[in-house]
Amino acid sequence: LDIAGTDTHFGNPETNLYVQKIKKACDGEVIRYHGNVSHEKKIELLANAMPTIISSVFSEPLNLVSCESQATGTPVITSAMGGLPETLREGKTGRSCQTPGEMRNALLDLEEGQWKPLRSACREWIESYWTVEKMVDRYEALLKSEPW
Repeated sequence: LDIAGTDTHFGNPETNLYVQKIKKACDGEVIRYHGNVSHEKKIELLANAMPTIISSVFSEPLNLVSCESQATGTPVITSAMGGLPETLREGKTGRSCQTPGEMRNALLDLEEGQWKPLRSACREWIESYWTVEKMVDRYEALLKSEPW
């Protein structure tokens, strides 16, 4: 298990304590904590994951890690917070879960070989829906349709 990300979350002391607990649980062999990583290291970790697990508790509108993971061909298991469910195709490029227990079950439901077909679906999903050109087209259509 590889864990990467910021050590702090907007200076929130509770999050900082949570991260400290995670760090203590890491043994460096089975569970590795990387902290903040370079873009290159992040892509390496995402591409080698099976799957990427995003257990966000923050209701952010768009989670780029989910899109980046799928762009590398790696399926995602996410919490159902904010815009996370919109970043995947349910059951085809990953799973969106309401509870930590659902996330665990989603991971256990799929054996290693069952992730392989999802890998090509991930890349196809990103290329068909999340490119800059596609997003600009959708924004332009939205702006033209609304009476501003």
